[in-house]
Amino acid sequence: MATMLAAHREIGNAEHRAEVERLWDVPAGRISPNPGTPAVALFERLRAGSLKAVWIVCTNPVHSMPDVAGIRAALEQAELVIMQDAFSGTDTVPYADVLLPAASWGEKDGTVTNSERRITRVRKAVEAPGQARADWWIANEVARRLEARLAPATGAGLFAFDSTAQIFDEHRALTVGRDLDMGGVDYAVLDQSPQQWPFPAGATQGQARRYTDGVFATADGRARFHATPYRKVAEATSARFPMRLLTGRLRDQWHGMSRTGRVAAAYAHSPEPSLRMHPDDATRRGLVAGELVQVASKRGALVLPLELSDELRSGTVFAAMHWSGQTLSSGGINEVSTPAVDTRSYQPELKHAAVRVEKAVFGWHLLAARRGDALAMQQALQPLLRECGYASLRLHAEPLDDGGGQWAVLQAACERAPDAAWIDRLIAALQLPAGPDVLEYRDLRRGLMRRVGWRTQDDQSHIDGLLLTAAQPSDADRSLLTLALAGKPWPGARLAVFAPTRAAPSDPIVCTCMHVTARAIHTAINDGADVAQLKQRLGCGTICGSCIPQLTRLCRQPRLA
Repeated sequence: MATMLAAHREIGNAEHRAEVERLWDVPAGRISPNPGTPAVALFERLRAGSLKAVWIVCTNPVHSMPDVAGIRAALEQAELVIMQDAFSGTDTVPYADVLLPAASWGEKDGTVTNSERRITRVRKAVEAPGQARADWWIANEVARRLEARLAPATGAGLFAFDSTAQIFDEHRALTVGRDLDMGGVDYAVLDQSPQQWPFPAGATQGQARRYTDGVFATADGRARFHATPYRKVAEATSARFPMRLLTGRLRDQWHGMSRTGRVAAAYAHSPEPSLRMHPDDATRRGLVAGELVQVASKRGALVLPLELSDELRSGTVFAAMHWSGQTLSSGGINEVSTPAVDTRSYQPELKHAAVRVEKAVFGWHLLAARRGDALAMQQALQPLLRECGYASLRLHAEPLDDGGGQWAVLQAACERAPDAAWIDRLIAALQLPAGPDVLEYRDLRRGLMRRVGWRTQDDQSHIDGLLLTAAQPSDADRSLLTLALAGKPWPGARLAVFAPTRAAPSDPIVCTCMHVTARAIHTAINDGADVAQLKQRLGCGTICGSCIPQLTRLCRQPRLA
């Protein structure tokens, strides 16, 4: 932490600084008494020019920090940006002058400590690819070179670490006598089993419960309560920005999706980005579920599909924080978030912003999907996203009993139809070239196109790829996409693709995993089935579970006579 010293020491405490200087074997007075710069302020200083360089380790601030337009401006202003990451496709990487390839979780060893203070030994599962190295190794090698240049000395120097065990031993020495005393723990102990700190020298195991003796980690041993008075949100709603935006997480995604976004099955629970709104708020604004809306604040704007939910309070909208410039045409929800920070923790108020929501109007819409090497197509499609007014890119996994195929799925909208060159790039990225298994209809004047690939499996025809464009979004096209992603053979598919109607097919799929239709569900409900019985009879809701809320709503509706 920028505002702390090692092992729970305070940077403003002269005794603490002296202890660390002694343990690190650095001259007295070398450690500054001033705290470092927290993240939001750091980027403000970069933008102002008072900081010239930044080394970003295993994080993606162009997606995760508030007011990402300001973050982009700061990185463009910086004289040197060093980026250290396991993935080269994050939103921040394009701003890097130097990219240091880092090993990911399963490619390095060390320890991890969880929220109950339990230290677990972590062992490398696979070798890191190419030139990727563990984070500690990268930092240590840079430190060795800086030491040789700035403070040449004889002997091993201050950074004579050759293993994570040596680094852990130094950290352990820093904790002795502190509230997290680990003097009795080393790799040999952790190799036997995980242990909780404190675990002082001479102990046989860690302490499961803290402060049972009534002595706390303060100067006088007494506990201190820090009562924090209520503070209003930093940004109040107004006539111009009348809605409260809340942000949060999805069940199966993590941070900016650089890892989980490569796993098709992780999209099953929440397949697409969306802005959730109470139905009453949508009605007042003339908005309809599924259509594109623009979310705007004082700092920026982005476009998202609208999702209605009566779980939200009227006047409040919600968007997940995971979707980034690798999955959206924008940088994600932090395009609109506020950089206001808490004065104690310096954490930004990412959870709340004042926004307005209005319909987004586009003159050209696209639905495209392709079965095959989904990761390769995902990477090839990403450069096309920024050229659209709205675009979202996701993966989709078929149920294993249907072959387990994976799809890349792109939905996009533009003010007008893109040129033929952009369409050709799209076709190449989708790996959907002309051939005997590809049919196409194209009307360039009206910006219309319908291109479909087929595959034969078990003597039955399946849709293998789909590219549909139109001046306005169509329920029929959305249903075609849903049916294609189900991976099932589909009699009459060619007629449905090339002679579409404005209305959706009469029996849409509700459970994509098990290919269970609305008609089958309504029939079972009218026979008295509840959600548990629907699962048992039809199998819906038993794979990914993402359709269970819809099943619950259907069961609550009045039954047909």
